[in-house]
Amino acid sequence: GIDTLDDETYMKVLLLTTYKLAQDSFGDYSDFTKGDCNTLNRHWIMHGRTSRVMSQKDCLKILNYTYGTILMGKLIL
Repeated sequence: GIDTLDDETYMKVLLLTTYKLAQDSFGDYSDFTKGDCNTLNRHWIMHGRTSRVMSQKDCLKILNYTYGTILMGKLIL
């Protein structure tokens, strides 16, 4: 079980799990013809289409997701 994992393996499992959840949330399909998206969505952010006010929590989520992407790259290499 997960309670028998060493610290490094546990952290990797935690990263993979939370990263996948964030990726699913940020990557939901977006239809740009239906007005602004009211959730944190990478399509709207990356294409500069969102006009919603970002909260501090939104910014932290984006930074954590970016950091997770960097860590994932290091794990793969």
